[in-house]
Amino acid sequence: PLRDLFLVLLHFTNSKVGFSASLTRRLLGISHPAAFALCDRIRCHLAMLTGRDRIGGPGQQVFIDEALLRGILTTGNQPNKASLVALCTRQDLLTAIVPDRRAATLVTLIEHVVRPGSILVTDGFAGYRGLHRRGWHHEVVNHHRRIWVNSNGACQAQVETYWWHLKRTLRLTYLRIDRENAWKYINAFNFVYNRRTRSRETFWDAVSHFPAFPDHPRAYLEMDLELGLMPALQLEEGH
Repeated sequence: PLRDLFLVLLHFTNSKVGFSASLTRRLLGISHPAAFALCDRIRCHLAMLTGRDRIGGPGQQVFIDEALLRGILTTGNQPNKASLVALCTRQDLLTAIVPDRRAATLVTLIEHVVRPGSILVTDGFAGYRGLHRRGWHHEVVNHHRRIWVNSNGACQAQVETYWWHLKRTLRLTYLRIDRENAWKYINAFNFVYNRRTRSRETFWDAVSHFPAFPDHPRAYLEMDLELGLMPALQLEEGH
């Protein structure tokens, strides 16, 4: 029933550490496969409402960092880990799954999702060294030298805090996630995290944009080097 769906959606938007299928099964008294299907549909809905706009702007700081997510369930000879890049401002955050951490990959991602004129704040990773030459204002915080705040007062506490909360959620609530569905878990978490200072709006944002989405939506925050980066999903907004 739609009432049960919205009840579980309320729990998803109120929880800071996610809401699992096991909790849904006990809450509604349904089978685990039914609970998993319901959670997957809600998680997909939240994920598709996340990270669809570019971030930053003239004079705004955009904090960028990459991380390795281990313990991913894969098939065949694929490695059981995924490379993530988080880009955030003081208000907004998005996360992309990237195939590697080479400079070409990172720069392509940044130029697609960050508005021109932004101030990029990164660590001393070699993949970011070409940003100055491409016209970006680039602030470097050299963690290898145990520098946490550079001479201009820039630091990466904003994005480091996000990594702590994301990894804690994935480790404690979901244990292990499938690589094919990783974008749903990460971006559903981002939907709630981006509203951490206005949590009263989280549930209403989720309900008022309830879309008619396809059964197998494309993972639009996973980089596709052949077809272009993050193709936009066309959503039909309902009531």
